[in-house]
Amino acid sequence: MTKRHKSTNYKEIEKENHDFEKYYKLQKIFDNDNEYEKMMKAYKNPLKITFSISNTKIGKGFENYMNKCEFKQKYQLSDGILKKIDYLDSTYQLNCEKKDLRKSVQLNDFFKLITSGNEMGILTRQEIASMIPVYYMDIQKGDSVLELCAAPGSKSVQISNKLNSTGGGFLVANDIDQKRCYTLVHRLKSQNKPNIIILCGDARSTVYPVNFDKVLCDVPCCGDGTLRKNLKIWKNWQVNQCISLSSTQCDILRNGCVHAKIGGRIVYSTCSMNPLENESVVKRVIDESKGSLKIISYAPLKGFISRPGLTNWKVFDKNFVQKQKSETNFFDNLDPSTQDIGLEKCVRIYPHDQDTGGFFLVVIEKVAEVPWIPKDKRSIKKDKRLPKINREDPFIYMTPDWRQDWENVNKYFNFMTQIESDNIFARSLPPQSAHITSKEIRKFFDAFKDKRQIKSMGTVVWRKIKLDPYFRFVTPSLEFMEPEINVKNHTMAFHGNDLFMRLMEKEYVECSEITNTGVLCFEGKAPGPYIFKFKIPKIDTEMYFSAWIGATSVGLFVNKDIRTFLINLLDIKINEIPSDNQRCLPH
Repeated sequence: MTKRHKSTNYKEIEKENHDFEKYYKLQKIFDNDNEYEKMMKAYKNPLKITFSISNTKIGKGFENYMNKCEFKQKYQLSDGILKKIDYLDSTYQLNCEKKDLRKSVQLNDFFKLITSGNEMGILTRQEIASMIPVYYMDIQKGDSVLELCAAPGSKSVQISNKLNSTGGGFLVANDIDQKRCYTLVHRLKSQNKPNIIILCGDARSTVYPVNFDKVLCDVPCCGDGTLRKNLKIWKNWQVNQCISLSSTQCDILRNGCVHAKIGGRIVYSTCSMNPLENESVVKRVIDESKGSLKIISYAPLKGFISRPGLTNWKVFDKNFVQKQKSETNFFDNLDPSTQDIGLEKCVRIYPHDQDTGGFFLVVIEKVAEVPWIPKDKRSIKKDKRLPKINREDPFIYMTPDWRQDWENVNKYFNFMTQIESDNIFARSLPPQSAHITSKEIRKFFDAFKDKRQIKSMGTVVWRKIKLDPYFRFVTPSLEFMEPEINVKNHTMAFHGNDLFMRLMEKEYVECSEITNTGVLCFEGKAPGPYIFKFKIPKIDTEMYFSAWIGATSVGLFVNKDIRTFLINLLDIKINEIPSDNQRCLPH
């Protein structure tokens, strides 16, 4: 076999597309040429790294620590390097390019820390403009939320955090692409929330058994607002490429409107600047609604700069020949009319206003039932590029033959209140693990007809093991189960950092290695599963861990994502981080 050589003929993508510039000048998205020049200059600069921190206990603790002088000095984060985005909650921008990260050991270490935090789920790396639609949804306590075209899941995580901060409610996240669905499952798995269900279905035609308070339709588009990160668009952008998507976008928005409650809110968004994918689609659906839908004006973000929607646009073919209204019914639907439906209330985001990508969104209120029904799946042309839906392991809610397992868990830990066993399910029998959903997700599951579309729901709480009492908890689930934990039963709280640091360094620690105080803590403790509570150094936040006390050693069950973040945070030196399923029980 010949030795492979690194390619030396790599050609950097040229950030020029004359058709792109000509098209948007003809659309008159700005009043003067100076604005176009500013926009094009912004598009040619790479996006900054931005991230938002979750509102969990650990997330809040990390943000407090990150804003301390000690942290900024350690990673050389001056005010010019790390900037807080004032108009968004707990959102920060790293004002340097990736090439700058490689030049600085400290900045590179900080980047590793936020990358591991993203995997753990306490923060989310996401472009600023992409964060905006969820704020316009105005999620309130107890809201039911439907997200269409949800993958890869950044907005899903945002919605989950909003539901977590308000309390109650649930999220149904849907995407048509199975591969992207698995990315969505991985992303939301880090949230460890019982009130999320993920579906793989066609957003144009899937029928849901309930209507929702809030619906997000972040539809597929040409993506020309993402030029700063998707460089291939510079080369591939064409004048008429968006026209083929218009019908799909309308169908998705229609189905989203069908499944919104009366008085509910629908947010339609794209990462495109093209009015044929934005205002044109909105106008078409609003016109068809016969007064049951209306565009509303909403400005939740103080200091955020946006522009009004367009009320006039042109339709061109690939040769820039303008189509006339009378030529075809299709183009007639794309053409603006004099009817006042409030298109200026739409929100346009341009890259040169606040150093973001380009984006579009509109807030629609449903005031009456829409005059159409969901499209029949048989009437929609299937995309042959999409794989068939894989058959998943079944979702088996608790049955009498394994109810005893859960009763044993409750008895062993003597929870403060008995968690409803009706919301516990397994993926196989006999169960190798137990998962929990909220009661709202259980009701949705029972009513949803096509169970094949369900990819994931709820979160795992315990796993089977080979030793008596034959189960152990999963660390991430302990955060939402905290109110149930009885500190008097198989739960131990520790003070000081010595034991915690040792348990981060190794899979398990021999009792002989622990300080005398630590050994005394374990004297007389029967071997088996426990819950340990530590105050995490630096972020000064309490966290529960699934643990096992053996005859001569003790260890924590911590998945690789959590352990990696904590090791990076605490500067622990370790050669290899074992994954959760490779771990052995302490002896």
